[in-house]
Amino acid sequence: MQHLGIFGGTFNPPHQGHLHIAEAALRQAQLDRVLWVPAVVPPHRKGQDLLAIAHRLELVKRAIAPYDRFALWGIDPNTAGDRSYAIDLLEQVQATYPTDRAGTVIRNGYQSAGSDNQWFWIIGQDAFATLPRWYRRQDLIPRCTWLVAPRPSSSPVSDPAATVQILQAQGIDIRWQRLNLSPLDISSSQIRQRLGDRLSIDTLVPDAVREYIEEKGLYRKR
Repeated sequence: MQHLGIFGGTFNPPHQGHLHIAEAALRQAQLDRVLWVPAVVPPHRKGQDLLAIAHRLELVKRAIAPYDRFALWGIDPNTAGDRSYAIDLLEQVQATYPTDRAGTVIRNGYQSAGSDNQWFWIIGQDAFATLPRWYRRQDLIPRCTWLVAPRPSSSPVSDPAATVQILQAQGIDIRWQRLNLSPLDISSSQIRQRLGDRLSIDTLVPDAVREYIEEKGLYRKR
């Protein structure tokens, strides 16, 4: 049995804060692998300022390349993240895992509903607070252990314990763990703004991510 983490998001673009969270989850939950899953257009987004999925897949691929226990799930830009809702994503990932010996995620393999693996969902504290409104949450939430990354102290979000109480009032049991880390005060929107203003992002993203953004002229104001 493997301990597998799912780290979903728009990654628009991926940055050092994302890597910081994923590394903490890997260590503290003793995960065998973290699967990064860029979403095409998540249910709560209309797609404004959202870079094409093919670019975001490439950015994530470059960001995680130095980490042998990070993997990009859904390499085909025509199919990756085509399930917008978290429960659909979980079922799809479970059904198409495991990996080959080289560590490449197999999309056409088969494993019965991921029953031989233990699943973890890596999530920011702000997104965790929205769980009581998620689609089919009663099916999704009990199937994972939720690893909650704290937000910077300047971000006003509810305490995870309050979210847990709301879920319990809805009749949903949840296994969760607060990640012990000092959050980096970095956001994708901050990076996009700096790029639009032609300011440096050298300390905010890995070099490989910055180089791809510069090469393709991404996030520039027209």
